[in-house]
Amino acid sequence: MLTCPMCGKDKTEDSPQCTCGYVFTHSGIAGEQAQPPAPGADILERARYFLFLGWLTLASGVGTTIASFFKTTSVDVTIPYADALPGGLSQTRSIINSGLLQDQMMLFLCGIALSLIGTLFIASGEIATTIAKART
Repeated sequence: MLTCPMCGKDKTEDSPQCTCGYVFTHSGIAGEQAQPPAPGADILERARYFLFLGWLTLASGVGTTIASFFKTTSVDVTIPYADALPGGLSQTRSIINSGLLQDQMMLFLCGIALSLIGTLFIASGEIATTIAKART
């Protein structure tokens, strides 16, 4: 028969724990009853998740925005303008392609949107962290 180290009572056959709250197991005493989580612990876990997700999204947004500035928006075109001359003089001009410009603009806007979403996640995580710390 097991005896509770906290109050000295014997363990009853039908109860897995003592009346004082001490928990018994088949192999002996498991230790004190598990403490309930601290107030705000679940909020703190969510806050850490939001902070991680926010920084990840913000970094992706900034990277996408920077990458959009290096996207090519013009096409080099060779224009012959003196076919009658021997050697066929030509000139190379850079022409802005509207399709590529739209592609660059969409990439830029996606980067800005990701940066904004990341900032909102970080702000939510910081607010949740403040609330969790205020509860403890």
